[in-house]
Order: sequence, then structure tokens, then C-alpha cells
Amino acid sequence: MSLRAPLIVIGAAATLLALGVVAPAAAAPSCVVGPKAECAKTSLNWRLEAHGNLAGADFSGAKLKGADLRGANLKGADFSGATLDYADLTGANLAGATFAGASVSNATLAGVTLTKADLRNADFTNSSLYGSDLTGANLAGSNRPSPPPPFAPATKPRPTTNLTNVNLYGATLNGANLTNVNLDNAFLSGAFALGTNFTGVMGYGATFNGAILDGARFPNAFLLGTFFNAAALKGASFENANLSYSSMLGASLQGGNLTGATTAGVTWGNTTCPNGTTQATPCA
Repeated sequence: MSLRAPLIVIGAAATLLALGVVAPAAAAPSCVVGPKAECAKTSLNWRLEAHGNLAGADFSGAKLKGADLRGANLKGADFSGATLDYADLTGANLAGATFAGASVSNATLAGVTLTKADLRNADFTNSSLYGSDLTGANLAGSNRPSPPPPFAPATKPRPTTNLTNVNLYGATLNGANLTNVNLDNAFLSGAFALGTNFTGVMGYGATFNGAILDGARFPNAFLLGTFFNAAALKGASFENANLSYSSMLGASLQGGNLTGATTAGVTWGNTTCPNGTTQATPCA
């Protein structure tokens, strides 16, 4: 028995069954849930449960807190400005979907497909994207996040993409754009991020252990206390990045670029430096 009380608008009983929507309590003409549904600015907090075909649906500005969209086909759906806090989208197809400016905190997006999705300025704080596919996704934030005190003066947060405390273990980020993203304490161990753009990211205390980051770019990134142990960083660029007190144990930086990088207190050990030498002393 479901503990939810879904209130979802469906045009007919057959559509209801096809979409896997649980027991609608009422209907309203403004939002018929299905492919290309027009549900912008609707309020369905804790009442939306759908697992079928919702491709191209418009949920922009909608209130979908606690929505259950596990396994749903949401390819090309529009969630810009929507609220999806505590939602469960496990295994959903969100290829090409738009989440610009959306709030998706404390949500579950394990194993989702977000290829070429628009996630600019979205807030995914404390969410899980374990094993998700974000190949070619655009997560660029409008503003570069400021380092936390005491590393910089306290300032009013400006809009940017927020992935603070997000679980991206084993996720695929190849070719994604993470410019100006807040990755504080994010977990990216085992992630695949070939050629990914991390320009200006705030990665204080983030973990990239064992990640495949060949050709990734981290110019002007704040990576104090970040873990890159056993990471593959062949050809990666850290120009003018702050790597202070980060850990590079067993990392491979062959062909990489550390020009202008701050490396005070970095832990080196069995590290392959940009010049190809393996050493326990600081890479030049």
C-alpha cells in the first residue's frame, strides 16, 4: 500500500495505467501528465508519482517536492525553476532535460541519464547522482563561488550551480562543463571526467580519488584540501589553481600543467609529475 496520496491529472484511465501513475484523487484541466504535458507552475508537492513516458513535459516553475519519478522517461523535459527537493528520480532518462535554476536538494538521482542536460545554476546540495551519466551536460554557474572564511571575506552568495556534498561516485562527466560550480565536499571518487571543464570551481575538501580526469581543466579552481589520490590526470591543467594541502598520492599528472598553481602543503608520494618522473617530492 502506498503511503503517498498522489493528486495527478490524467486524461483517461488508460493513460493512467500506461504511465504507471498511482491512484489519482482528482483531476484538473490544466495539467495532464504524459508526453509533452503542460504542467508549468503547478503545485504537486508530495503528490506526483509517475514512472512512464513524460518525454518533453513542461514542469517549469512547478512545485514537485518529494516527487516519485523513478524510471520515468523525461527526455527533453523542462524543470527550469522547479522545486524537486527530496524527489526520487532513480534510473530516470533525463537526456537533454532542462534544470536551469531548479532546486533539487536532498534528491536521489542514482543512475539517471543527464546527457547534454542543462543544469546551469541548479541547486543539487546533498543529493545523490551515484553512477549517473552527465556526458556533455552544461552545469556552468553564472558566478564564481567565493572561498569560505577564513580563506576569503564572507560575502553574500551569488547564483551559481551548487553541488555541495553531492555524491557523484562512479558518475560519467566526460566533456561536461562545470565552470564556476560549487563542489565543496563533493564525492567524485571513481568518476569519469575526460576533458571536463572545471574552470573556477570551488572544490574545498572534494574527493576525486581514483577518478579518470585525463585532459580535465581546473584553471583558477579553489581545491584546498582536495583528494586526488590514485587519480588519472594525464594532460590535466591546474593553471593558477589553489591546490594547497591537497593530496596527490599515486596520482598521474604526466603532461599536465601546474603553471601558477599554489601547492603549499600538498601531499606527494609515488606521484607522476608533468615531466613524467615519479617522485615523493613536490612536482616542479
